[in-house]
This record gives sequence, C-alpha cells and structure tokens, in this order.
Amino acid sequence: MRKKWKGTARRCISILTSAIMILSLAAANGMAMTAYAEEADTLMESSQELAEGEISEAEISEAEISDPGGVTQPENEDGSGEAEAPADEDLITEQPQFLAANSSISAKPWYTAPDSGDASPASADGSIGAVSYAYSDIPLRGASNSWFLYNGTEQVQYEAVFFEPSGISDYGTVVFADTAPYITYTPSGEAANQTVKFKVKATAGSDSVTGDFFWTVNVGEVPNPNASKDASLSGLTYQIGNGAPVSIPLEDGKLDYEISLADADYNKEITLSGKTTDSGAAVALGQTIKAGYWPQQANLTVTAADKATTQKYTVEFSIPQKDCPAGISVGGVTCWDGDTVLKNPVYVTPDKRHQLLLDCGGGTTGYGSYSVVTGVGEIGNQYGINDYPNRYAALGFTLSEGEQFTATVNFYKEHVTPSQTTGWTPVKTVEITVIAKDFMPVADVALGGATTTFGIGAGMAYGTESEALRAAWDYAAANSSADAPAVITLLQSVELDGDTLEAPAGSSIIFDGGTNTLSGNQYTLIQASGGNFTLAGGTIRARGCIMVRENGTANINGGEIICAYTGAGGSNMHWTIWAADGEVQIFGGEITGDTCIYAMGNSNITISGGTINGGIGSVISTGIWNDGAAVTVTGGTVSGQCGINSVSGSVTVGGSAEVIGTERGVAIYQDDDKNPAVLTVNGGEITSGNYGILAQCCTVDISGGTVSGKYGVYAWTDANIQVSGGKISGTTSPGLYVYEGSAVVTGGEFYGKYGVSLSKGSAVLSGGTFTGDTASVRNGLSGRVADLLDKGCAYFNGTAVNNETKIIDGDTLNGERLTADGGYGTVTVSAIPLEIIGQPQGKSLSYGDAGGVELSVLIKTADDSAEVRCQWYRDGEAIPGANEASYALPTGLNVGKYEYYCVAACGEYSLTSDAAEIIVAPKAITVTANNQTKKYGDSDPELTYQADGLVNGDALNGITVVREQGENVGEYVITVSQSTGANPNYNITFVPGKMTIKAINIGDARVELGDALVANGKLQTQSIKRVIVVDAEGKEVEVTYTVTGNQGTEPGTYVMTITGIGNFTGSVQKAFVIDPGVDNNLEVNENGDVVFGEGIIGLQVQHKAGAPEAEIKLDKAAIIAALIRNGDLTEEELVQVANGADIYVVLEIMAANITPESKAQIENTVQGYTIGQYMDISLFKQIVSNGKPGEMMPLKGTYENIQVRIKVPENLLNHDSSVIRTFWVVRNHDGAVEFLPTTFDAQTNTLTFETNKFSDYAIVYKDAKKAAEEASKPSNTANGATPQTGDSVSLLPWFVLMLASFAVAAVSGILIRRKRAK
Repeated sequence: MRKKWKGTARRCISILTSAIMILSLAAANGMAMTAYAEEADTLMESSQELAEGEISEAEISEAEISDPGGVTQPENEDGSGEAEAPADEDLITEQPQFLAANSSISAKPWYTAPDSGDASPASADGSIGAVSYAYSDIPLRGASNSWFLYNGTEQVQYEAVFFEPSGISDYGTVVFADTAPYITYTPSGEAANQTVKFKVKATAGSDSVTGDFFWTVNVGEVPNPNASKDASLSGLTYQIGNGAPVSIPLEDGKLDYEISLADADYNKEITLSGKTTDSGAAVALGQTIKAGYWPQQANLTVTAADKATTQKYTVEFSIPQKDCPAGISVGGVTCWDGDTVLKNPVYVTPDKRHQLLLDCGGGTTGYGSYSVVTGVGEIGNQYGINDYPNRYAALGFTLSEGEQFTATVNFYKEHVTPSQTTGWTPVKTVEITVIAKDFMPVADVALGGATTTFGIGAGMAYGTESEALRAAWDYAAANSSADAPAVITLLQSVELDGDTLEAPAGSSIIFDGGTNTLSGNQYTLIQASGGNFTLAGGTIRARGCIMVRENGTANINGGEIICAYTGAGGSNMHWTIWAADGEVQIFGGEITGDTCIYAMGNSNITISGGTINGGIGSVISTGIWNDGAAVTVTGGTVSGQCGINSVSGSVTVGGSAEVIGTERGVAIYQDDDKNPAVLTVNGGEITSGNYGILAQCCTVDISGGTVSGKYGVYAWTDANIQVSGGKISGTTSPGLYVYEGSAVVTGGEFYGKYGVSLSKGSAVLSGGTFTGDTASVRNGLSGRVADLLDKGCAYFNGTAVNNETKIIDGDTLNGERLTADGGYGTVTVSAIPLEIIGQPQGKSLSYGDAGGVELSVLIKTADDSAEVRCQWYRDGEAIPGANEASYALPTGLNVGKYEYYCVAACGEYSLTSDAAEIIVAPKAITVTANNQTKKYGDSDPELTYQADGLVNGDALNGITVVREQGENVGEYVITVSQSTGANPNYNITFVPGKMTIKAINIGDARVELGDALVANGKLQTQSIKRVIVVDAEGKEVEVTYTVTGNQGTEPGTYVMTITGIGNFTGSVQKAFVIDPGVDNNLEVNENGDVVFGEGIIGLQVQHKAGAPEAEIKLDKAAIIAALIRNGDLTEEELVQVANGADIYVVLEIMAANITPESKAQIENTVQGYTIGQYMDISLFKQIVSNGKPGEMMPLKGTYENIQVRIKVPENLLNHDSSVIRTFWVVRNHDGAVEFLPTTFDAQTNTLTFETNKFSDYAIVYKDAKKAAEEASKPSNTANGATPQTGDSVSLLPWFVLMLASFAVAAVSGILIRRKRAK
C-alpha cells in the first residue's frame, strides 16, 4: 500500500573717404560745376604736393578756390517761383527781386505784372466784355491813352484808375496798345517800393464804367535809367593825374560803379570824361575829385540828356575810403598791428638810438589822432593828428643798460588837440614796454628735468630773437620723444624769419607762449611732420600757422592761433591749421582765420573745447573745411560764414558743441570723385542766419541736438536726410525743406513756417512732432499730405497720440497742407500704435460647448516690443482677468444671449473691436439609472444614476431615484426623474435601470462539522452543524445547502462538497478525517522526518547563544502530524511537499533580551519566586524549494500542545543540601503570564513542559528548607502543577496517539483528492 501511495504521488506531481568741394551751392555767378571741380582738384593736388615737399609755400598762396556755379536755383518752400539758392563763395546771397526794365535781353521784369490771360469783365455789368491783357519785356513808351476797336465795331478807350497807395497823385502810366490786346504799366518814382493797385476804366461813347478787376503791382526801387552799352551814353573813362585814361566797364542793371585804385593812386586827382553817340546829347563831364584816405570818399556823377526824348541818364561812381590798419613798432619790430599786441615787452640794444613809430591808419579802420605818454624826456608826452599823408609819428629814444619805459598810446576817432586829450575818451589804448638789455632771453627749453635758456645779446651766438627761438626749437626737436616731451616756454614775443619750425617723427614738443606771440609771414609756421606738437598757451600768428602731415599730431590745449594773411585778397583760401594725413585734437584755446582748419586725406580732427572763428579773410569764411577727412566736434564753438564746410568725408556733431554760421551752420556736399560725404548730428547746437544745414549729394543723419536757421535743414539735389531725434527749427522758412533730395523722418521736433515741406524730392514720415506758423506739414509735390506718411502711420493733432487726436478727415489728408489756421499748427506723426485687423466672430452654441470656443482680436502694433493692454467686456461689463488678445469663453456659460467685445490699448491709444453675439442653447443629455446588484440579505446599495453629456463639472440637482419593491433573488426596475424647473442648462432624457439581487456565493463559507469519526469498518457520515457566510455588512448568514462526499469507511482524509441552494449559490469543500486509530502511523525516514510524496516534512530545534539546551520530547512525526491536523501546515504547502519541496518546522530557543514591559509583567506575576533565566521560544516554518530556503515564517501557536524539554543551566541548580529547590516554567503570551505544568528529571537536570503558544518564557524557582533528616544532599525538583493548582498530570501518551492519528488522516486525505483529480 505504501508503494502504491508513493507511486500515485510521484505520477501526480510534475530602451545651436579726398577732393575739396566748395559747397557754395552757387546761385548765378556763371561758373560751371565742371570748372569748379577742375580748380578744386588742382588745389587738392597742390596740397598733396606740398605735403610731399614738391611745391613751395609761396606757390601755395596762389592756389585759388573759385566760385562754384552751375547749380539750379531751388524753388521757394511754398512752391511758387524759384527759391533762394546757395550763392557764390559759400555765401548765401539773394538775387535782387526786381531787375532793371528797358532791358534788351529777355529777362524777368523789374516789376511784378499780372499773369497774362483773360481778366474779369472791365465793366461791372459785363456789357463791355473781358479785357485781355499781357506785358512785354520792353515796356511801351508814351503817356496818353489809346483808342482801339473792340470787336472791330466800337471804339473803346481804356484808362487806369489808381487806388493805392493813398496820398500819391502819380504812380506812373498805364498804356493800352491798339495793335494788340495788352496793357503796360510803367511806374513813376513815387511808386517806388510800393504796392500799387489800379482798376481799369472803360469808356465807349457815353458809357463809362470802372471794372471790378484790380491790377496789383509790387514796384521795386525805381532805377535811374541805366547807362548800358546800348544806351545813349558810352565810352565813359576816368583818368588819374596825368595817367592814361581808364575805361569804365558798364554793366546791365548796375547803377553805382566802384572805381578800384591802387595804393599809389590814393590822394591823386581823378577826372571823369566821355563821349556820346546820340546827336545833340549833352554830357556833364570833366569833374575832378581827389581820392584820399579817411575820412573822405570820392563820388563822381555823370548825367546825359537825350534831346529827342528829354530823358536824362545818370550814372554814379564811388571811390570808397581806403582802409589802412593802425600800428605801433619799436626799433623796426611790429608790436601792435591795429588789432593784436604781437610783442610786449620789446628788448632793444642799450645806448643806441631807436624809434617808437605810431601809425593812425586810414579808412574806416583808421583813427583821427593819438596821444602818447611815456615819461621819457626825448619822447615825453606827444600828440598828433591823422591827416593824410601825415598819419605817421616817429618818436626817438635812447636807453642805457637796464633802463625801460612803458608807452601808453591812446587813439581817438576825432582830431584831438592837446587841450582836448583830457576831455575825450580814447577808443583804443595800447601799452608797450621797452627794455634796454644786453642779453635778452627768448625761450626756455625744459627737458629731462633740466632747463636751457636761449637768448640774444653781447657774446651770444644768436643775433636775433628768431635765431634764438629756432635754436631752442631745434634743440627740443632733436632731444625729445613721445615719452620725454620737451617744453618750450617763450619769454618774449618773436617774429620768426626763415623756414618752418618742424616737429619730425619721434619728437614731442609742448609750446607755451604765455602772454607772448610767435609770429611770421610763412605759409607754414609750425609743421608736425610725423611728430607731436602741443600748444599750451600764448599766441601763434602767421599766414599759415600749423600744418600736420605724415601721421603727425597737433594738440591745442590753450592759447590763440591767428591766420594773418597780408596778401592781396582775391579768392585764395588761407588756413590757420592744415591737416594732411595727421591728427588734430583741440581741447581749448582760440583759433582765428579765413579757414581755421583745413582737413584732408586720412586726417582725423577731434574738437572737444575751445573757440574756432573763421572769417577774417572774408573770402571763404569757414570754421572748418573738410576735404575727405573725419571731423568730430563734441565741444567748444566753431563759427564762420559757414561753420563747417565739408565736400567729402565725415562730420560728426554732438555733445555740447556749438557750430555757428552767418550763412550756413554746416554745408555738406559730395563731389563725384570724392569719398562719401556723411554728416552725423547726435547732439550739440548748429545755428545759422540762413541755412542750419545745407546738404547736397550726401547723407545726413540727425538723432539729437538742435539745428536752426532761416531754414533748419535744406535738402538739395541727391541729399539723403535721416532724422530720428533732435530739434530742427526754421525761423522764417521750413524746419525741414526737401527741395530735390530725400528725407526719412522717424522722430525729432520740427519748427518753422512749415515744420516740414516737400517740393520735388521725396519724404517719408513715420515719427516726429511738426509745428508750423503757416502749416505744420506741406506736400508741394503730390498735393496730398497723406502721401508723406509711411505705411502704418498717421497724423495726430497736437502732441498726444490717441484715438481722439488721430486725423482721419479725408479732405484734410488729401489737401496740400495741414494748416495752422485750420487747427493743425502742431501735429505728431507716429506709427499707428495699434490696429485691430481681425475682429471677434459671433457663434451659436449648446451649453457646455463654450469651453472649446475662443474669441480673439488680431492686433497689429507699430512697435513689436510695445505693450498692448486688452480688456474684454460681456454685456458692457469688464470681465476680470480677461486681458489678452484672445478670450476663451467660460465653460460654465449658462443658457442665454451675450454680447462680447474687446478694448485694446497701447499707451494712450485705444480701439474697441466689433461686438460678437454668443447664443447658448440647452444641451441635450441622457440620465440613466445605474444598474445595481446586491447579494441576498444585504441592504440596498445607494441608488444612483449616470448623466451622459454633463459639462463644466456640473452636478444635477433635483434628481430622484427609486426602485421596485422586493428582496428575494431577482430583478427590479429603477426609475429616475427631476423636479420641475431644475437643471435649465440641459434637455434631459431619462432611462431606467434595474436592481439585481444575487444569491450569496458560499465559496468562503465556514463549515462547522459535527463529531469526529473513528474508523470502525463501517460506512460513516460526517455531520454538519451549520454552514455560515459573512455578508458585506459583517452579519453571519446561515446557508441553505445540499452536501455530497460526506461519507467514508477507511481511515484517512475525505473532502465533502457543500452546494448552496435557494438564495445561495456556489459550493465549498470541507475536509474531514476518519481517524485511523493508534495503529495507523505516518511514514518517516531515518531522521525521523515525515516522508510526504516527493518531499519531506522535518522538525528542527535551534539554540541561540546563551540559551539553554532544549529538545522536543515527542516524536517528530507525531508533532508534524499534529501541525498538519491543526492547519499549521496548509493544504497548499503540503501539495508543494508532495511535488518535491521540503518543509521544516523550526523550534528556536534563545536567551531572551525581553522588553522591559514583558519583563515587568513576568516579575509582577512571579513575586516570591526567583527568576533564573529568560527565554524566547519561537516556532517557524520554512519551505526549501529547489535547494533555496525561503523565509522563516513564524507560527504564533498550535491547536495542540508540543512537549518541550530544556536543560536547567548549571548556575540555577541547587547545591545546598539543606534546601530543596522547586522549578517552574512561566510563559508571557500577549501579556498573559501563566505558570506551566513542569516536571524535573534529576538524572538529566531537565525540565519538561507543554505549550502551544510561542513567546517570552522564564525559568523560576523557589527554595524551601528540608527537614533535618532529609538534608543529606542537595535536592532539585519541579512541581508538575502550577503553584496554585496542585499536582501535574502527564499527557504524553495521549498526545502521541492523537498526533499520529491526525498525520495519517492528513496523508490519506491528500491521496484521496489526487485520485479524484485524476
């Protein structure tokens, strides 16, 4: 049978730019731009040859810059006629508005006549008809009215009726020609400089009517009839003394003739003579005058009479007074030149006669008399009268070594006698100190910590101050360097002879003149040829003062530099500083000259301070002339007739710079073969009496500063003007006038007659503020101011940019001007801050669909970085937080009709979008009662419903759910409904559900068996007390059922099946055992382990350090059988064993370090006893599968007791013969402390006890005295019963029998189930 059982078990288991351009913009002096360009190129070539040493300085003086010409006259800013244009020699001169009449050439009349064409009717009622009129180039002569036929039938006589000016009876004559239908008005002298108005009176027979049409004539100065080459007077000459007659070149339109005389001709007699070509003409000639110096002026008058016409011709000639500068010199050295003290003090040789020479000068600059006070005997106090030729006074003196005197010279405009000198106030006082000294220091040179003095006198190597200064200069140039500059201090004024003072490459010279003057007549006084020159103080005066070349540098920190050209004028340009491929830095001081600074080539001019005043030469008066260099002005003052004239290269004005021009602040022009001309203005101030900036063929970029003039900025041919900031003003003309160039304006302020005016070029406005006395903006090109706006820009009235100020009137924008009297004196141009180019759209929605709908406005801004503010409104109320261009409708928007719109704002500018209508209708949804189930006997679950289509997190309200009555297993209807008026956002369809009551599944039922069965050889039936299930609410419900498999005869384990019926379903199996009795044991191996199928069930005892020795006293198989029987080894675990796994039941005994709580509990219970040893006895089970041990799983207890035997530790045994020691084992399980029945084996000193709970234990004992007769040896014992209950009873035989029976029953049950499974 074992074999069959084993065989059956075994079978059952198996993954990121230089040419000079004289920007004169000439008006009409006849020189073509080609000729100008050729002469300008010649000058440039000469300057380059000078810089290279190929031409002499004398040749430089002859280089002339001719007048630029050939430039078309620009028109007036208002579009009428021709405007004033830049004229000769970089001056702006206006042409006379009225030219002479009776001209033989076709020219503009000297008076303004009406346009030709048909006038309004000459008679008020129109019966005479219209008067045709015209004017001729040569006005008709004659003073009487003319008759002529009107329409060939009626004689009509016309005459003029004068109305203005009042109080004058004769304003001239009006001639009506009979050969052609035109009239001619010839003004009289009384009409000069008047505005004359007259009407036409027409007479035909008895009719006499004055017409309504006014002729308005602006009459210029009435000229004397001119003596032109074609007039009666000709061959006019003048003769000086006995010299040859000189012809007078008569010119058309000229009245006064100026006779130019050489210096030698002054004070000589001049006789005027002539002849006439007309018969009978009388000419008053032969007048003789004397041409002298101041104060007289010679005037000659010639009068010729024409006998035929009685017309007189008068020509006036003028010989102006001669201007001769005053001066003071000592010993032949000029000390004062009429303007500047050149040398003071003056050193003279001791014991030698010298002269103090005074010159009062002549002409408007001369003086009438002088007085001199010196205190020196020979000179004393002197006075003199300036009466040419006695305008000089030579006063002699002699001084000894060391003597000196100071001459105080007073000049008077009047002829002052000695008695008058005390009562008249001099207009000029000059003091000169004269010192007699054998040695005269000229200059000190400080170099390397040492100072060397250079001078003149006895025993000195240098005979003149000039030689001494030159020696000092040469010494400084040879020994200085950039790191060790030489400082030259001028100790007296010096007039330099000879060559230029040069600072060669490698040298560094600092020159300080103090109060002295370094002068000369050189074309170049000082030249920095690769070296460095710094002017710290003093005065430098010469024809050409400083030249910088070969990459040299000149620094002007102070002092005064004067260009004093003494030549014969003409159109030569004379410079104070010439930079040819070098660097000039000006930090202070004063620079004066015709052209103060001339820059060319690769030069760099930087000006941060000082004063630059061009204009003493009065030919080409400029502060700075730039020819291809780079000029930067950030401070100081630059002035002249033209502050800065640039023909190529770059000019930058900024900081605190002041650029002043009487005619032009800055004139800039690029010649065709020059480097690009660029003007940048980012600060400072540019002012002029005419043009602030005059630009042609160049680029002008203005981002800051101020520009003002008659015209602020005048853009001529091919000028590109870009304005992004700053202030531009025109006093009587436009702030910005675009004649033929182009302008792009993105910002800035503009003021003038017009803020901006366009004539012929192009202009684009996208920013800026424009203020005009007449109009803020004018477009004379297309006639529409709207055409000036850049795309996306608009005009705003005033300075505020908002919807209220935006100019949108079509008639205004289509007009030529935004006029001041129309309310547009100031306008601002700005990109339209924002536009709504996409509008929100209305929609019809169902409730809940709004959550996916977005209203939006598409906004376009002028500035991508501009902040745009949005605010959405619903039905006129602002929606909190709705501040974006898009607005998502709220998901919870209730049923209804709504109006949404957006207000968008940028700065002060705002726009309101169109309104979008949103209609929300109720949403159709379905509400279904949820099907429910419950088990029989359970309470009804909550009756619920499912709403399909709810949105926005809505919950329905007013919903009622009920079901059909009944509690037995079956199906019942669940209905759902709502109260009236509930849930208006939904149209609801209700769907019913059902309640299903299900039978209880008894698979987890607890089966309570009746009495156990013991094999008796007969068929037995296992009884069932009851079958119980626990419902969801925790109630026990008794099952109705049927049962099968509840019978058996042989010992073993059987499985019965219990099936629910009625309100119960499913089945549950329950094992029951027929006990084999004592004779049926489990199969064990040689180790005493139970053999179970392919595996084993073993029992182990483990001792931990410090624990007493212990063993299980009962048979392993019996204990395992008991564990199986008690369910400590589950049916699943037994199946694993049957398939080859091993299970070990482990009893672990360790010396317990029990918790204080447990210890206290034991101590409180065993008071009066001694605790000898604490122990922790635990029971574990462990499955070993495929040789790998599983975790140790504790068994808290068993249904049946296990008998344990432990050895009493030696230290606990009693060794006192008079005492008997009784031991007990105490157990603390979950706080329940109890004494366990214990027996003591004196032979093995072991204690035996039974337990089915595994926790904290203790060995305790109690000693008692023996009786005298029993004290023969120590005695140990144990009480088999608890101290409270008496004797112990051994259960060993019964425990063994029961364990064996349950083991056999368990094995048998498994085998039976396997067999059934098969």
